[in-house]
Amino acid sequence: MSDTFVLPFEANSDQARADLDTVGGKGQSLARMTVAGFAVPRGFTVTTRAYRQFVAEHGLQEQIVELARPAVVGRTVSYDAASEAIQALFDSAELTDELKAQIASGYDILDHGETPVAVRSSANAEDLPDLSFAGQQDTYLNVRGVDAVTAAVRSCWASLWTARAISYRDENAIDHSAVAMAVVVQVMVPSEVSGILFTANPATGERSEMIVNASFGLGEAIVGGEITPDTFIIDRDSLAVKEALIGGKEHMTVAIDGQGTENRKLTDEERTSASLAESVLADLAKLAVSVEQHFDGVPQDIEWALSADTLSLLQSRPITNLPPTPLVDVSWEKPEMPEWAVPGPLQRKNLVEHIPGPVSPLFEDLYVKDAIASKSLNSVHFAINGYVYWTAGTPASVKLGSGGGRIFPGSRPYGWMKSIMDDPRYKAFQNFGTGKFADTYLRLHRRWQRESVAGYLKTIDHWNAVDPEEATDATLMEGVSALARADGETWYSPNSIGTMIIMNMLRSAEGVFLDFLKEASPDKTFTSGQFLSGLRSIPMEAQEEMANIAEMVKTDSVLSELVLTTPAQYLLPRLRETEGAELVVTMLEKHLDRHGHQVHTLDFSEPTLIEDPLPLMLNLKALVQDTDHDPAAKQIALAQRRQEALKDARETFSEEDWKELREFLWLLVRVYPDRDDALFYVGAAWPTLRRLALELGRRLVRVGTLEQRDDVFYLWRAQLEEAIAANGSGKALPELKNSVYERRELQAARARLIAPDAVPPEEMQGAGWGKVANDANSKTLNGNACSPGQVTARASLVLSTADFAKMEPGSILVCPMTTPAWTQLFSQAKGLVTDIGGILTHGSIVAREYDIPAVLGLGIATTRIQHGQMISIDGNSGVVTLLDE
Repeated sequence: MSDTFVLPFEANSDQARADLDTVGGKGQSLARMTVAGFAVPRGFTVTTRAYRQFVAEHGLQEQIVELARPAVVGRTVSYDAASEAIQALFDSAELTDELKAQIASGYDILDHGETPVAVRSSANAEDLPDLSFAGQQDTYLNVRGVDAVTAAVRSCWASLWTARAISYRDENAIDHSAVAMAVVVQVMVPSEVSGILFTANPATGERSEMIVNASFGLGEAIVGGEITPDTFIIDRDSLAVKEALIGGKEHMTVAIDGQGTENRKLTDEERTSASLAESVLADLAKLAVSVEQHFDGVPQDIEWALSADTLSLLQSRPITNLPPTPLVDVSWEKPEMPEWAVPGPLQRKNLVEHIPGPVSPLFEDLYVKDAIASKSLNSVHFAINGYVYWTAGTPASVKLGSGGGRIFPGSRPYGWMKSIMDDPRYKAFQNFGTGKFADTYLRLHRRWQRESVAGYLKTIDHWNAVDPEEATDATLMEGVSALARADGETWYSPNSIGTMIIMNMLRSAEGVFLDFLKEASPDKTFTSGQFLSGLRSIPMEAQEEMANIAEMVKTDSVLSELVLTTPAQYLLPRLRETEGAELVVTMLEKHLDRHGHQVHTLDFSEPTLIEDPLPLMLNLKALVQDTDHDPAAKQIALAQRRQEALKDARETFSEEDWKELREFLWLLVRVYPDRDDALFYVGAAWPTLRRLALELGRRLVRVGTLEQRDDVFYLWRAQLEEAIAANGSGKALPELKNSVYERRELQAARARLIAPDAVPPEEMQGAGWGKVANDANSKTLNGNACSPGQVTARASLVLSTADFAKMEPGSILVCPMTTPAWTQLFSQAKGLVTDIGGILTHGSIVAREYDIPAVLGLGIATTRIQHGQMISIDGNSGVVTLLDE
């Protein structure tokens, strides 16, 4: 034999022969378990060298790579035609006699060439810790005879090019020309019971629990998601069953006479019986622990089978995307407060929308403890378990005005706006001075622009002019600190007007407006959204820019196909290298120049949009795909809705109320968009700050203090200054690498906590906190009615910007909350549901601008609603109904 294409499992102890690229993930795992003495059914691997020779001999490689491109079918991307064409290439080519002989020899050794076997894919890019490729390639069960085995090997090779496999590789940046398929041929166990075991809880990350799914028959019904299996939760220490859930087990898969399998319906007794006894579960769990230990303690996803009281292992691979180990005994205790802090609980209100998750150490030091926490800023901020809380300080020495007059004066209890001074909710504004709200607000808004914003932008310009590569370490650190403080002081400015003042005044104004609408028409519900939808703001202008770019793309068939068929994460580089796309690229880059500082969270450890334009590219793809997107028509519809609401109010309100409504709207249509316009400047310094910080990180990587550049954000300020001092002497502090790793793990674990609205948690819960208490078992959830209208559609559950690709056009966006960075998704959404938010949060305003119903502040939306679930939302009443489970 000139080449060896078939390796028995036991022969793969030679790691040079059994590397991942030769036998694939599945083959490598089975070989390692066989050599270690585990109960693995006998088998062999047809190596990737056989696949590569087959492809080379028939001249298929160039054809395959050329064909493996998606097509646009009715503006929808499809890989079906590509897959069918490639499959045909494999069907028309024969294996060499040499390879057939080696497969026959390997099969004969198993059981004289007659035993039924399972023929399964083992690609060189599957069963990896971060990419499982589960279900992407094909498996053939109960294959008998050498001819059938040979045919199944070729079919497995061809399944490397199924539509789902090609698409999966495209989305995960795997080069088609680099993949190759090994094939595992393994004696098939006539399973009485089979299933999957996870050596850690894949949903919670809990390492003390093991999860078993089991059912009667072969395991393909479970792996393929065809049935609801039994689920057993096993305590890792005692191996005892903590909880048993008997699944529906709708049918079982069994081998048939001859080739293949069939599904057999289970009896009622079988369906309601546990598929495994507790003693067998204990044996299985003990075996699984040994397997995990063999694979260096990495939690494993194990396929197993039970036949004649014997357990067999069919596969073991790392659990993909396993959450961090849950934190235990987490306490939410109020820290020692400075003497100038206002007594009472700390709260997350007004911050949760902008800093929704646990923050990085450097952000906590430079921003939370320094930039926004001082007596001069009239606020106290703390990070508790990584989550930012605040309370007011004693009144600052700088007053915004004096006197006891009203901001909202008038002849009635509302005047033309209810007096803030008469409403305890608005006591924080008692120093704003005299005069109408309009006069006060407009004066403060001009001052905010002239002083706060202008000063902030001046600081950014100063540090933007600094060349990071030429700057000293000390200069870089000075710049990072200065930019963090400049952003914080723009929020809570001690010497002028901070952004938070502008936002709170607008929130108060709309609260008063809502009170007025309820009083003016107690029998008929009016919402602010009916009168204030579709007003122009910076986010709306940004989306109009993207809509214009999409229309330009649509007029060019080549660019349109490129945008629709290129995965979003590679789209901008592809456009930059495509002839004829220069104008589109220029417009995108101008858009990023203006809006690229937008972030999902204020924590500057997260990349900005200009660094990671994935959300923007997903938005572009959706707009190009959407043939019905017509911003002008939507603006006309919104104008019509406002007119209908005014007509309805004219017929319902008294003359006095109608007059006040017009006075309200005269002001609100002018100032209402200011809230999102103010948010536009949040984090404006972050691209510059991150450029300076990452240069520091690069230098610390070079000297050996850090592993990667962005580790710099996981150092405390004192540690970073110590590392900078050491770097100045040419020394490293390698012990900081472990410290950074632990902090990253801690932050990931903290991200799964549910932070209370207040600390102590028992104080100030409920109303006014942007959340509504809901029954976790109810199919009807109540929230804040924030944008009018009703819609029924599937839910797209998007938990962070990392999940933006999960947004399905035409679905209801369900998420924790939104910031301006989320605006990219609104053009694809039919509605909005959030855990957190009220009438004047970002999601409310943008939903009204896009004319989509919105219910915000449900509290448990993201835990109660599943991705793909059909739901109905009523933006008039604030009710979300779950229509299926």
